[in-house]
Amino acid sequence: MTEVDPTDFSMTRLEQRQYLKRIDDFIVDLSMAVTHMRENVSTLIRFIELCEVEDIPFSQEGSLSEHQAGHCTLRKGFERQRDDLIKFGEQFAALQQKVQSVSNLVN
Repeated sequence: MTEVDPTDFSMTRLEQRQYLKRIDDFIVDLSMAVTHMRENVSTLIRFIELCEVEDIPFSQEGSLSEHQAGHCTLRKGFERQRDDLIKFGEQFAALQQKVQSVSNLVN
């Protein structure tokens, strides 16, 4: 994306609209990437949950096996990543609304 000097007020309305459109397109692209990443992480979480179910539930001592503890750690890590990606998606939506509001003011 082209850098614009924020102190340069000589942009025409057309240039302003084009610049805002590029920003909007960039946000849409990022939002789609985050959505795709969130779907992939959710798939990994489901896969780990399936592995946990198929695993032997407890070691002989009655506690989680090392293998299961690893599954738990992975699942929790991916769940945090999924939650972060959901927040990023919400932030992109809010940012896109702001860009569209500014674009409406320029028009």
